[in-house]
Amino acid sequence: MITHINGIPQDTPQHQNRYWRIYINYQPIEVGACEQKVQKGDNVLFAFDGFNKTQLLKLETSAESIAMGGSIIVTVTDRNTGERISGAIVRNQITDAEGQAKLTFNELGESMIKAEHPDSIRSNTVCVKVKE
Repeated sequence: MITHINGIPQDTPQHQNRYWRIYINYQPIEVGACEQKVQKGDNVLFAFDGFNKTQLLKLETSAESIAMGGSIIVTVTDRNTGERISGAIVRNQITDAEGQAKLTFNELGESMIKAEHPDSIRSNTVCVKVKE
């Protein structure tokens, strides 16, 4: 039984009725963690409060490499239905009715971005490389 991951406990007075949920290839598993077989190449996700979330977010970008001061468009969707998600937050920008937001990068290097939404499991990480 999973009780803590990275110091975050489940089903405590602070986190009552909030448990870790496990997804394999973006689908919730139907057996316990010890019983689930994982194959090479499977995507494994442990999501806190996963039983109370309605969506599993997916983040995509128009480019993963840009010049400093440049902008990209990000799109947030429900990973399972493909529905675009409005109101998601990516780097302090909120996605519009089409699930998109424009992000500008003013610092050199790699920027790791994710999308979040209150009733959803946070998205995958996308790395944007900012060059001169």
